[in-house]
Amino acid sequence: MITRNHFVALLIGALTVGLILSLPLLGSRVVQLACGLMSVALLATFSRSAWIATALILPPTAMWMWRRDRSARRGLAIAAVMIVAGLSAAGWTWRDSVMARIGIDAPPGVVTTSVPAAMIEHLKHDDRIALNAVALRVIADHPVLGIGAGNSPLAAQRAQLAPLYPHNVPLMLAVEVGIAGGLLWVALMGTAAWRLRRAAPSAWLVAGVAAFAALQIISLLDCYPWSLNAGRLLTVTVLAIIETAALRARTA
Repeated sequence: MITRNHFVALLIGALTVGLILSLPLLGSRVVQLACGLMSVALLATFSRSAWIATALILPPTAMWMWRRDRSARRGLAIAAVMIVAGLSAAGWTWRDSVMARIGIDAPPGVVTTSVPAAMIEHLKHDDRIALNAVALRVIADHPVLGIGAGNSPLAAQRAQLAPLYPHNVPLMLAVEVGIAGGLLWVALMGTAAWRLRRAAPSAWLVAGVAAFAALQIISLLDCYPWSLNAGRLLTVTVLAIIETAALRARTA
């Protein structure tokens, strides 16, 4: 059963990927407006991992497309204005909560109540460092075969922690299926990047690889790109987009 926390996590992943994958479609006014709305929605999730991934991946990908295709510049510029305007307004409205989320103390006497009520529960995480420490101990004890798929929450429970997955996908896979499983997840990024070896990769190929890179960054701080069925579907969908775009580039 998908809980509200699960739904919020999946929404965060979909918004991050959607923002990046929308770049080749910014010739449409509807997509430009959607980008502005998605950026505000992503801010409203108060997910630091998604903020970091988007901030690191979206601007350089947009700049690549700006330099590659003159006809795309108008759409990119309009979308950028909408995103900046939307984030400025929303960031000012939720400024106290944004400051608290990034570790800046609010002014004395200020109560940070501007977080949307639906997102408050998402902010209540167990100690991720403790979960990852348990994962490292399990990996040391079971480095080859792991403890079985889906069993990492049981290891956390035995360590007197909440029965949660490690908030790091490579660690989670190494715990459950062995170190090779964790290395395979990291190797997927190298495989995706290798698809860019062509001299003139398509916009969709670049956007797909960028979206997967964002998921890889998120996977270092959250587990939902692989721990949830819908998260796995999102990850596999992005990989399928990369392969489809690479095949079209080879046959063009």
